[in-house]
Amino acid sequence: MPLVDHLVVSKNFADKFTEESKQEKAALNLLKNGFKSVVITLGADGAVCATDNGFFHQEAFVVDVVDTTGAGDVFHGAFIYGLGRGWDMQKVVRFSCATAALKCRYIGGRTGIPSLDDVVRFLV
Repeated sequence: MPLVDHLVVSKNFADKFTEESKQEKAALNLLKNGFKSVVITLGADGAVCATDNGFFHQEAFVVDVVDTTGAGDVFHGAFIYGLGRGWDMQKVVRFSCATAALKCRYIGGRTGIPSLDDVVRFLV
C-alpha cells in the first residue's frame, strides 16, 4: 500500500480492513494512510470517495443487469482513464460507475465493455 496513490477497493475489503461498517468512516480511515483518494465500490449502491477535500457518494446508474462479471475491472480501467485525463474525483467516480453499469448489461467479463462514445452518450 505504500506505493498506491489512489486506492479503489470493494466494500468487503474496506469493512474487514478498517473494521468499520459505515463506508464514510471506512473511507476516511483508509485515507489516513496517505492516499490521494480512497474509493469504495458498493455494487448496486454505487461508490463512495474520500479525499483531502471531503467525502461524497456516487449513486449507481440504473440498468438492466444481466451479469456483473468484469464490472470491477471495467470500473478500475475507467478510473485510470479519468485520472489520466486530469478530471476531478467526482467526474472520475461518476464516469467509472457509468462504465461499470453499462458493462453489466451483457453476459461475460469482456462482452459488453462499453466504448468511450457509449459512456459519453449514456452520461449526457
